[in-house]
Parts: sequence; structure tokens; C-alpha cells
Amino acid sequence: MFKLRGQEIGITLIALIVTVIVLIILVGVAIKIVIGENGILSRAIMAKEKAEKAQYEEELNLCIMEILTDELGNLAMQKIIEKIPIYIQTSQNTNHYEWDSTQTAEEPKGIYKGYDFYIDKNKMAHLQQKATGIRINAEINPMGYTNQTVNCKISIKSNVGIRSIEYPEGNLVKYRGR
Repeated sequence: MFKLRGQEIGITLIALIVTVIVLIILVGVAIKIVIGENGILSRAIMAKEKAEKAQYEEELNLCIMEILTDELGNLAMQKIIEKIPIYIQTSQNTNHYEWDSTQTAEEPKGIYKGYDFYIDKNKMAHLQQKATGIRINAEINPMGYTNQTVNCKISIKSNVGIRSIEYPEGNLVKYRGR
């Protein structure tokens, strides 16, 4: 063992403070890289959303291709408008879509698994942004003129949530989930 005369070997207080400061800086940089605005976590979430959106678009295009195959290549846009709900239900086994089978647009629009989409003139589906609109459905039984009790079921759906419902008289009813 070596002994130095008049000096003791050890960590000085200044060296300890410098080390702690360097470690704090490194931790700050690491946290920014992981959870920052353009960090690893936000990029992973964006990549997941892109993959999900591409998958949904591919599912819709597969439905269109099945319709095209069944129609032996002669496919008018009106045929797609009529048949796509049936193909979505059977091939994708889902009811998470909204489609108006009576529309006559050149590029018909709908909602599939929470995303707005349209079918272009080349008969390809394109997903757009997340759907944020409120959708209201009403079921009335029995329909038409009757002297019986009429039941009306109103369902309201929104991808961004419903905070309250206001009646025309101005009465406010807070939404209570099931």
C-alpha cells in the first residue's frame, strides 16, 4: 500500500457536487428523449395510430375487392354503395361502421371503426381523420298511425364523449352512463 505524506485520498465535496450535477443533466436529457413532444413514446403512439388506420383502410378495400370479384369485374359505384354494409358485416365481422345506402355521391362517405372514410372514383377506400361528429338514431315502435302506446328509443353516439343533453325548454340533464 502506498501512503502519501500529508494527503489523504478521497472524494472531495466539489467532485461530489459536480458528479451530481452531471447526473441530473443526463436524467433531464433522458426524460426529454423518452417523453418529450417528439420523444420515443409520442412517436410510438403515432406509429400505432398509423398502423391501425392502414389496417382499417385495407379492410375496407378488401370488402370492395370482394364485391368486385362477386360482380365479375363490372362494378358501378351504386353497387358498392348498396353492398358494402353486407360485406363489412360478413367479412370483417363488425358493426362498427355507419353508412347511408341511399347516398348517390360520386365519392360516397361513411364512418368505419371511428374514422371518416370515402370511396374514390377508382373504387378505393381512403380513411381520413377520426370521426368526431355526434350520431343520433331513433327507433319507433309501432310505426305509422296507431292508437297503441308508442315506444321511442333514441341513441346518441359520439367519439369525443357526451357531457350533457339539453332539452328544447332549456332543462339540462347530465349524462349518466349505464
